[in-house]
Amino acid sequence: ISILTKEFDKAIQYLNESLKQNPIDDEVLYNLALAYAENKNYKLAEDFIKKCLAINPINADCLKLKNSLITN
Repeated sequence: ISILTKEFDKAIQYLNESLKQNPIDDEVLYNLALAYAENKNYKLAEDFIKKCLAINPINADCLKLKNSLITN
């Protein structure tokens, strides 16, 4: 919800807590990548994209985010 309301810092906080509970959840990793990208922290966004795709190389949302960062 915090991502949808553009409260990226809050989203990052919640998602990091969620990641502690399940460090291999590719959806949490993707959402962290998205939150960092929206917060213009592209280095951390890239790091979480790599982690997400290492767990699920066909995560369509993550692949789309990766491509959008490459083209921008």
